[in-house]
Amino acid sequence: MLSAWREHPGLRLGLILALVVFISACGFRLRGFIQLPAELQPLHVQASGSARNLGQTLNHQLQQSGIEVVDSTSEARLKLELTDLQSSERQVIFGVVEEYEIELSVKATARDADGETLFSDEEFRTQRQYSYNSEEDTLLARDSLRSELRSTMEGGLIRQLTLRIQALENRETTQ
Repeated sequence: MLSAWREHPGLRLGLILALVVFISACGFRLRGFIQLPAELQPLHVQASGSARNLGQTLNHQLQQSGIEVVDSTSEARLKLELTDLQSSERQVIFGVVEEYEIELSVKATARDADGETLFSDEEFRTQRQYSYNSEEDTLLARDSLRSELRSTMEGGLIRQLTLRIQALENRETTQ
């Protein structure tokens, strides 16, 4: 069987192409890939205050997915405003092994090109827990874990936001 692979490189290429076509036909997309209909593009993201970094990350991911993002609200068909990014952390278990709970939330408002509100001050929230062994782990390790977890959580907020925007397309097609 292995000799057939070596003798017929076209067979390998054909099988790989068939696999790629099959996977794409079933709707598989890489994680982080965002798809928006042309009716909702170009898109403008405005993020103020504590939500500014989240807005920049969202802009970057949208652009990497091939979505047209504009700086001017006058050019946009969809305007997304992010505000009030809140972060909280609380200790839920005390002792040698401590457990913390982190929560991130952001409020978002979407408007169409005419200024009609599509959704307003909708809150998107994500929550995670992590453990820290105060006898074995250093504070630097805890801070690193917290930073990595927060980054993952911001990715979760972005996924929630993009799913909500994609739901606008479904709303438009049913009207």
